[in-house]
Amino acid sequence: MARVQPKEDGLIDDAAFLGLLGEVGLALFHYDSSSDQVYLRGDLTGLGYTERTSVHSLSLDLSHLKNAVDEPSAHALEELRQAGRVGEPLRLFVRLRGGQCADWRGARLEDASVAGVILPRDSGAERRLADRPGFLSVLSARLNAGETLTLGLASVSRLRELNSALGYQRADQLLEALAERLSAAFPQGCAARVGEKSFAIMASDLDAEALKSALHAALAQPVLLDADEVHPHISLGGARGDARTGALTLLRLAESDLGVARAERRERQAASGAEGGDILHRLSLESELKGAVARGEIEPFFQPIVRLADGRLSGFEALARWRHPRRGLLPPDDFLPLASDPAVMSQIGRFMARSAAVQVASWRRQGLGVEDLFVSVNLTIADLESGDLTEEIRSILAEAHLPLGMLKFEITEGEAMRNPERVVERVTELRALGASVSLDDFGMGYSSFSWLARLPIQGLKIDKYFVRTLGVSEASEKIVRTIVNLARDFDLVVVAEGVETQEAATALKEIGCDYGQGFAYAPPIAAEETQVFLIEYALNGCKL
Repeated sequence: MARVQPKEDGLIDDAAFLGLLGEVGLALFHYDSSSDQVYLRGDLTGLGYTERTSVHSLSLDLSHLKNAVDEPSAHALEELRQAGRVGEPLRLFVRLRGGQCADWRGARLEDASVAGVILPRDSGAERRLADRPGFLSVLSARLNAGETLTLGLASVSRLRELNSALGYQRADQLLEALAERLSAAFPQGCAARVGEKSFAIMASDLDAEALKSALHAALAQPVLLDADEVHPHISLGGARGDARTGALTLLRLAESDLGVARAERRERQAASGAEGGDILHRLSLESELKGAVARGEIEPFFQPIVRLADGRLSGFEALARWRHPRRGLLPPDDFLPLASDPAVMSQIGRFMARSAAVQVASWRRQGLGVEDLFVSVNLTIADLESGDLTEEIRSILAEAHLPLGMLKFEITEGEAMRNPERVVERVTELRALGASVSLDDFGMGYSSFSWLARLPIQGLKIDKYFVRTLGVSEASEKIVRTIVNLARDFDLVVVAEGVETQEAATALKEIGCDYGQGFAYAPPIAAEETQVFLIEYALNGCKL
């Protein structure tokens, strides 16, 4: 690294410059990509060198430096070798095996090297939380003493996006706030920060799922940063073991479970299209969505479902819309993929079920000819995995005074196959209440015949792709015909969604499909417009 040469009287010389860095506790680093060397100057106590006066400058091979840090930091330092844009900011959290930790903040230069400053980390929350080596030491001692322990891990997902959206300083504040929460929630010294964005706890009286729930409760609540409410994304992992397992193996098992949770989150985001796009826009929407139900911004829209045999109205599907105060009316594809927190998805699902039931009950009292009409509401796997779903639906049916069969539920084929055992249990309970359940988006290839036979469902909804391509794809026609025949064999009703033309309705009727839903009849419309639609339907002799 180039020396600071004095140019004229009054300018600081190199020795004085190094002394100044030592006084303020800073060090500079420069990574030379051509030699794979890291050059360090200034206060190197954060790197384990305790004599500031004797060690002010050091050159280390990057591989050698990686041997001196903990495992997560070794992966972080590898980012120095990655290609990037000139001027691109780089932020690394580095923890030595001895426990010292620091932030490396720099930028990429034109020659592919990286230069920046090293800032020591020593917040109050950090002092209260154990580090990775200390945590493993305590874990090992307790296991060897004969205890059976559960290790829980929590990792803040999408930290790079948070850095980009909030800035490094505010993202730091978020992590420190989470550390303080964890320290307060587990004051007996069993909590630790084991990586740049990872926390750990141990417990003897909880299994892995219960401990992950405790971690979620401690960390997943919104954090207020300069009047902005930030909702951290937390991925969770856990494992239980004893002395035969060993501390390191137990940690690896918990990390493996955490990896599964991260992979599932990425799959959901990829499948929903939540990845990509403007980061600030998505983070802002996601944060606002968590309070949208409480603010009365989510509302049901109703789309007619028509019996194909005679064209009579048979029911509606209630579809969520977000009436955003600044962005206007948002369809579900624009906001439901952002609800990565299962609690938010479940909150929206419960609200939709209750509001749809209340609305249909109101129409019944007004004598709008809906005595025989049903309403369908979508459920997610978060709803079905919730322990109180059945009682919630029982309460909704009782409050709305709806007869048996009027409230129906739909769950997508893909969601059902994520936890089929739990789905079978919950659907059986809903059937006992008199509610029916249909499998939505059927035909996309998730289900097996064995599970179709076991699921106590009453209907299938053909995915709209096959309906929209019915007239142009021979394969789509064969798939639709196969689904209809399959449903007949299992004594299930079939609804085709995405019916956009009368020709498609006619073709579906000839194939033997029971019901159709789509723009050929009406788009999803607000409750007030649906009431007008029902009045016009009755005046027209109950014909569409």
